[in-house]
Amino acid sequence: MQTGSLNSKRVRIILGVSTFACLLMLSISCMNNKKAEIISEMETYLTNTIEPELKLHREKLNKVLTDAEKQRVDELRADAKAMADSAIMFHAKIAKLNEDATYQLSDSEINYYNYTQKKTREIITECWTILDNHEAEFTVLHKELYPKMIGWHRDMMKIFTENIPFNFHGHGKKSHKLQIKGLEQFGPDIMSPVFFIMYEPETNFPLSIVKTAMHSYKEMKCH
Repeated sequence: MQTGSLNSKRVRIILGVSTFACLLMLSISCMNNKKAEIISEMETYLTNTIEPELKLHREKLNKVLTDAEKQRVDELRADAKAMADSAIMFHAKIAKLNEDATYQLSDSEINYYNYTQKKTREIITECWTILDNHEAEFTVLHKELYPKMIGWHRDMMKIFTENIPFNFHGHGKKSHKLQIKGLEQFGPDIMSPVFFIMYEPETNFPLSIVKTAMHSYKEMKCH
């Protein structure tokens, strides 16, 4: 079986909203004085609307996984958490440097980065193997979540576009009612099913990382 190739189009949108939210944060991090208001509204939407549905459907998937698969997912999740924590620490270190500073990566940092790329590929492959073992059940979950995902995407874009006074890149003529047409037609992120199986209802990982990043951007001071 070619892992993930046959059913990826049907299922990969499930948690693409997390990547979408991160991209929005890059656009609004220091754009205008409504930044905190916009991000707070997004955080509330994630907490009250998206998280309960993700937890419900992830728990449904857990019921069909074997004990061995559950254990393997836990192990893969631990690896992913460790890499995420390391990336956050590195980002925090770089953020403290002056804008004109030069930072020389150490051999250990370079080696760890290369290791994480290989480990990430292993996680993706193993997650898809587990999902392919339960293709029928996962397809049902996807059919339940897909229309909700479309609504989440639409709502998040509405929060974003109705509050940004400039165009998508933050320059050009002012437009207090900016609307971006056609974004709902973007293809879903191929990583979404991996995020979904890695999702842990008890800790909210990896969505918790998205929310942490959003909070950090909200607190960021513009220079």
